[in-house]
Formats: sequence, C-alpha cells, structure tokens
Amino acid sequence: MLRVTVALGAVACAAAFSPLAVSSVRKSFCVPATRSPQEIKMVAETTRGRGRAVRGEDLVLLGQGSTTPPMQALSEIIFLGTGSSSGTPMVGCVMKGEEGCEICKECVRNPSSKNARNNPSLLIRYRRDAAPAEPATELEDCECTSTIIIDVGKTFKRSALSCFAKYKVKKVHAVCLTHEHADAIIGLDDLRELSMPPRNWRDILAQTPQSDEHDFMKPMPIFLLPETLSHIKRVFPYLTKEPGAPEPKVQRYVSRLSWNPITPFRAFDCAGLQMLPVDLVHGGDCPTAGFIFGTQSRAVYLSDFNKIPPETLAAVSKEPVDLLVLDCLLNNKDAPTHIGLPTALEIVRSVRPAQALLVGMSHSFGDHDGWNEKLKELEAEGVYVQLAHEGQRVLMRL
Repeated sequence: MLRVTVALGAVACAAAFSPLAVSSVRKSFCVPATRSPQEIKMVAETTRGRGRAVRGEDLVLLGQGSTTPPMQALSEIIFLGTGSSSGTPMVGCVMKGEEGCEICKECVRNPSSKNARNNPSLLIRYRRDAAPAEPATELEDCECTSTIIIDVGKTFKRSALSCFAKYKVKKVHAVCLTHEHADAIIGLDDLRELSMPPRNWRDILAQTPQSDEHDFMKPMPIFLLPETLSHIKRVFPYLTKEPGAPEPKVQRYVSRLSWNPITPFRAFDCAGLQMLPVDLVHGGDCPTAGFIFGTQSRAVYLSDFNKIPPETLAAVSKEPVDLLVLDCLLNNKDAPTHIGLPTALEIVRSVRPAQALLVGMSHSFGDHDGWNEKLKELEAEGVYVQLAHEGQRVLMRL
C-alpha cells in the first residue's frame, strides 16, 4: 500500500489539482513548477512495484523504495530540448507567413509556448549519497551535486540560456552524446562558455606552463561511442587534438574536452552516476546510444531511433522503469529514422514505466496540450504517457 501527502499553498492547491487524476498502478507525484520543493511533503510507505499517482503539469516527482526520500536526496532531470533536429518553429514555415503551419505561427507569436521546441537534450542534476544532513533550500548545484547533459545540439546555447539561470545551474561536470548528427554535437563548441576564463587568461598561461592546474583549462569529460568520436574528429579537429600535439602559434580559447569512448551494455561512471549505454538503430547508418541510469529509481533515455534491438529492449525491461523518455517524431506513423506515436505507445505498453515522456516531436505533430489531453485517456488502461516540453522537471531518487 502507498500513502501520499502533498502539502501546497492553500490557493495553489485548488488550482493545481483540479481535476485530480489518481491511479493505482504507479508512484508519481506532480505539481506545478512554480511551487518550490519546500512546499512538497511526501510520505510514502510502499513495496517494490507501482503505487498511486497525483498528476500536475510542469514538475514530476517519481520515487521508489521502502523509505521516505529526504528532499536533499532527490535528483533532478530537466528537459532542455524536446523537438526534432529542425526544432519548432521551423524557418521554412515562418518564411511562408500566413501560409505556414499553425503550430509554427503560434510559436512565433508566443515564444514560451510548449509547442516551441529545441533539439533533444536532457540535463541530469545528480544528488550523490554524500548529501548534506540538512534539507537543501533549493534543488541547485552544491558540492554533493553532479550535473550531466545528454546531447548538445544546434540549439544547445538557446536551451542553456533559457534553463540554466532559471534553475540555478552553475557548473556542468560531464556530457554524454547519443550519436554524431548535428542536433546532438554542434553545441560542443559552446561548451567553452561553461568555464569562462579570467580576462588575463593569456598572461596566466604564459606564466604557468602546466595549464591543467587552472580550473578554466581543465577538460570536461565527454562520453560517446567510438564511431561518434571519429566523426567529431572530422567536424571539430581543433577540439580533438591528440595528447602531446604541439600548441598553436596563437592561443585561442576553445572548449577543452576529454574524450571517453563507451561500449554498449558496459556501464561507466559519469561524474559519479552509473550510466549504461544501450544500442539503438537510427536509420541503419548512424551508430546511436541510449542511456539507462539510476539504482533507487530507474530512468531510460532513448531519443533518436527507428528500431530497438532485442538486447536493448531486454536491458530496459530487466527491472521496473520509473521514467521512460522516448523518441516520437510524428503522430501517425514511423519515419525512416525515427519512431512515431503508434510505435512509441507499443513500447510504453511493453515496458510499463511509471511515467513515459515523449521527445523529438516535429512541428507537424500537432498541439502540445491537445495531444496530452488525448494521451490522458490511456490512463484508464494503466498507460501513463505525455509529451514532454522545454524546461519540464522530473525529481527522482537516482
């Protein structure tokens, strides 16, 4: 059995949970993002398996286990991008003026619309076991936190500007890449801005031969498939110099990155978080990885693919999944390189996660809120799936 108490401000409570959607098959707690973690009181007594759900909109709490998770032990997942490789609005649609699609026109009128989407990208703010004894006042960076990003595509800088200040992201410790396409890697050049040097950085380097002694020169670890690294070496030769290569005649400030090839189905340590890469088929000509992470609660991220190999589906289904993030380009069919909604729903029904959130939607998918209303109808059969949106947060104990 599961007992849940959600404590919110009196006025916001009525507005946020009307109507309430409660189910007996999962353990998920949702409240609007405008409420702070201090206004959420969660008491859970549960056995291994699914519990109850209280559905909100912008912030999702997922938990699993037999003890009450202290607020400071909750990790946080933030969706930096949930759209296709082109993003929404599309330039081509905007150029058509009134003849463009309704979704793109709406995004131009309202840039904060949930239909406005950047390239797929996920931020994981992982709270390690060495969390402070006193509850944190905010879920923000601290010494016990590692911040990891999955994919830094063409729109990464726009996503970072939108979310980093809002959610007080002060440092990024590592990046994982799913594949070699532009919507996953082009933002690598922008990573240099995440470790801004002092204005006299050239003088500092001239006086100190060991450049790695300075924080602004320490490389950020990048985890990726060997095939993705080979492609990046052709696209970004200045970011992938071999160790011991001579320094350029003119010292320029570029992203300093360390490259760490990963092997599918072999777990690796990513800034303290154990990540398991899994194989995906993305059109057949682009090696692609998905990621499984979390031991107390389990998250699965599969963002760019048109087929799931049997061994990957077996790895995903090995244990209960709390959060499943799935690719979903179109609302009615698969594309040659991406699955659509019918296949995504088949996977959700097979895996039965506590919550599934869809990403990668194109501008032609349709209205965000309208589709989420339709998807809510699946809750009657124990299927909990929604379209994700930019800035959406998931709190869970990883």
